[in-house]
Amino acid sequence: MPDKYKAVWLSHSSINNYEKCPRLYYLANVYKDKKTNNKITIVTPHMSLGSAVHMVLEPLMEIKSEERKNVNLLSKYKDVWNMFTGEKGGFATLPNNEISEEEKTFYEKGELMLRNVQNNFNTNNSIVDNSNEFILNKKSIRQSLYYKGDMIPNIIISQKENIILCGSIDWIVYEVKVVPEGNSVVEITVLDFKTGKNEESDESRQLPIYKILFEGLQNKWKVNRYAYYYLLNDEIKYKDWNDNINTDKNLDGNKGIDNVCQNIIDEAIKIGIEIREKRYVSKWSADKSYIEDYKVRPDVESNFKCRKGDGGCRDCAPYEAIINGKAKYVGIGTYGQDAYIIV
Repeated sequence: MPDKYKAVWLSHSSINNYEKCPRLYYLANVYKDKKTNNKITIVTPHMSLGSAVHMVLEPLMEIKSEERKNVNLLSKYKDVWNMFTGEKGGFATLPNNEISEEEKTFYEKGELMLRNVQNNFNTNNSIVDNSNEFILNKKSIRQSLYYKGDMIPNIIISQKENIILCGSIDWIVYEVKVVPEGNSVVEITVLDFKTGKNEESDESRQLPIYKILFEGLQNKWKVNRYAYYYLLNDEIKYKDWNDNINTDKNLDGNKGIDNVCQNIIDEAIKIGIEIREKRYVSKWSADKSYIEDYKVRPDVESNFKCRKGDGGCRDCAPYEAIINGKAKYVGIGTYGQDAYIIV
């Protein structure tokens, strides 16, 4: 049977890394420092800001909807920021533990985002949909209701090839709506928090991947639509799944988001096979129905080459700096990696 510990795990970010540069994928998602046996990561101010804000907001989903407005988000943010201050967050260090102007600017951005959220809990005059209710005041589906494992939520997308799709969903909104016929229907919205300025492309695979994960982990609910919450601009953008999606039927009759999700799964399996062949020598079962065992290829690192050659590209170069001792170690990252800043 498939072994999860030897499977190829793919997420939205790791798929993007591989498509950008196989060498980036290897260094960011596979490589481990031989001295610490830890993976490596690069910390930057933008990443630290995003992580801090998400760490404040995501636990709210575990709280009853009517009690969320009582949580002091700014106080929690101040505590969380201690994990990201100074070099730990990718900021410059100053004498006497002074805070750099860059760090102050990023911290204040996070304050503004969370103040926007706090204000919206107590008003119906801001970013609401046609139900006249702030989206984070609505009922939600907490992770423990659809995933009870001790790993990041995951599903097997190819049992034969032993490929797993994984990811953590920021927020899932649960609403009961009355349709014109008088019946009530459940509407599920996948919500993602955005701390940057750039608007997410309609071609992004992130939320379709979350739809695939959520529906693959349970059989009770189907996802109807998605939304991005642009925290800095205090703006929520809703989309029905078929908005801006080509609805031409494919050969098996699927259309719209079903077609998009299937294409994502097919492409992920293709990428997963490529990655597995570069990492492992696979021993298949006698009937070729599943992989019995793996051996790591002795030349595994050299199999993940930058497409631009030995000089590298802008995506893999920062990680190469770590390998070559040209980056500064600043501690253990949020997910247990060795964290570095580029100097």
